[in-house]
Amino acid sequence: MKKIFLLLVFLNGVLFLWSFSSSKESGNVVRQTSLYNQTEVEELVLLSEESVEEEGVKVSEVKIKEPIDVQKPGPLKVADVYTCYVVKPLKKKDANALKEKLAGSVLDVSVSLLLEPQEYWVMLPSTGSWADSLSKLDEIKRKGVKDLWIISDGESKGVISLGIYKKASSAEKRVFWLKRRSVDATVIGRKSKNYEVRLKTKDALDSIKPHLKNLKKRPLKISC
Repeated sequence: MKKIFLLLVFLNGVLFLWSFSSSKESGNVVRQTSLYNQTEVEELVLLSEESVEEEGVKVSEVKIKEPIDVQKPGPLKVADVYTCYVVKPLKKKDANALKEKLAGSVLDVSVSLLLEPQEYWVMLPSTGSWADSLSKLDEIKRKGVKDLWIISDGESKGVISLGIYKKASSAEKRVFWLKRRSVDATVIGRKSKNYEVRLKTKDALDSIKPHLKNLKKRPLKISC
């Protein structure tokens, strides 16, 4: 009996060691087995709608992104090129007549009053006393200044005029000449009642040249 008992114990030990080693090997196999194909990435495919619904998710709730249609940009549009000009100075009648002539030939045309000074007056202001103005006039003459006159009536009575110029540079030269003779003159820019015609065109001066011959005015290019 004792020998039989020892034999059974030995057999149990052998079975235990064999089962332990076999389970360890199978575990290693499971861990080493790849869950996906290493050569290429496989696409997941929905096998059936019923299998998804069994998990508590409705097929209608599964959002599938649709491919985005990327449109190629079209050709760039070339912007229209305009040229703007101004014709000045003009009398009001001539400015309006030119506007009517150009109305059908250019894109836009307008008439406006000139705002910048059109003449520059070199003068000595009045002190309010006519006697003082006459005394100052004689003093200036003694200093060699001949081109001058005194205004005898109106709002500018007593003012001594020393010249009227179309360009500011010419007026400044006159002031410098007077200053060398100890005459401190003043320059005042005066606006004349003249007008200007502004226009916008796409064909440069071709459409307006015929209308400018009689006016003898040269158009100046300006920014639009």
